[in-house]
Amino acid sequence: MLCIARCLTRSTHSARHVHVVTRHWASSGVRQKDRFKILFCGSDAFSVASLQAVLDAKELWESIHVVTPTERKIGRAGAGRQSHKPLDKYRPTLRQFAEDYDLPTSVVPGTGLRGWTPPKPFDELSDSHLLLTASFGHIIPNPFLDLFPASNRLNVHPSLLPRYRGAAPIQWTIVNGEEQTGVSVQRLVRRDQGIDAGHLLGTVDGIEVPKDATYWSLLPVLADAGAKLLVQVLREMLNGTVVATPQHQWLVSHAPKIKHTTAQVRWGEQSASSLERLSRGISHQEPLWTSMDQGQTKVQLTGLTVARGPLPPSLSLDSPRPGIAFLDKHHDPKRLLVACAPDAFSDTDSELQSGVKETEAGAPTWLDVGSLKTEGRKELPAGEWWNGLPKGIRQSGKISFDIPMPPVPAALASAEGDTPLR
Repeated sequence: MLCIARCLTRSTHSARHVHVVTRHWASSGVRQKDRFKILFCGSDAFSVASLQAVLDAKELWESIHVVTPTERKIGRAGAGRQSHKPLDKYRPTLRQFAEDYDLPTSVVPGTGLRGWTPPKPFDELSDSHLLLTASFGHIIPNPFLDLFPASNRLNVHPSLLPRYRGAAPIQWTIVNGEEQTGVSVQRLVRRDQGIDAGHLLGTVDGIEVPKDATYWSLLPVLADAGAKLLVQVLREMLNGTVVATPQHQWLVSHAPKIKHTTAQVRWGEQSASSLERLSRGISHQEPLWTSMDQGQTKVQLTGLTVARGPLPPSLSLDSPRPGIAFLDKHHDPKRLLVACAPDAFSDTDSELQSGVKETEAGAPTWLDVGSLKTEGRKELPAGEWWNGLPKGIRQSGKISFDIPMPPVPAALASAEGDTPLR
């Protein structure tokens, strides 16, 4: 019987205890005869952690060849995505890591994996060949998968599968306010069997998601846990004790790719606490944004928190429509407070805002916006941004942000067509 139990400790901003539920699985009895020749596909810090762990476990492998996505131009030109500034080039972190360790490296062409032939010796099927992917950013085509034995193609995924299948599991874990998460090592399967639908070879659960977690603070915790789990699974493959467990279909949920539209604020549908979580989960790649003047002017919003009391007395007496923003001149520094939808399913706002009773039907929640960036201008603290508005708006003491039309809820959208982080 195989018993998996670990206690991992990692310090990011503070020490976190990671408890892994003990699992007892029967041995499969299938032993890998030779050490692995590994084709490792990845891109970012999550994949670097897995590769580092595998490199350190020298008894597992004979050779390692690294594959990364191509360099691409990136840039953040403000909410309107228009800028005359040159775009930066993104060079995958894993590529630099591989070069630092003098590992042979290949780059996926800009046209993608379809029609691309892996480097030798992985262009031919062999029982010793192992395909490992972690945060790769490409769906592996079936002809590519078929170059490896079905049992020798693995993916490290930063969620407890079958929950959060798809491109952005860490982001949606934070956005949805999960209190715990985990990591999984799964077999890669053909596209027609589903995205992230392979049998599980190991999981680590019970990883705490702090209430102030951001993508960047949670990533290294999951990367560390996933790396340790991957090495454990590879050892079990070599000694014949690994077991493949089917995923439970009734537990499936999706983590769709983060898009520019995901970051559009919907004041009438999202509470202050949900917008704060959205910002913590996705603003590293898509800052939240809204618009004014019937969509004519776009504005990025950063430094978002649920407004902490006491709020100005006028705000507790009025029930402004969502999207109305007020400048709180009595707060030091001045702050911009925006009315948001009620948070009927959470007491977060009522705990933080002494000026509003959340139990009142239809009571708004309030978002504190730290800084704003109007399209084509630089980012400014809320008070300075307010001073740049027309005199009439400043004298009125309030401004109205646009209410967009309701879309299909992103968290419920199908992951079909999205590129998962493999």
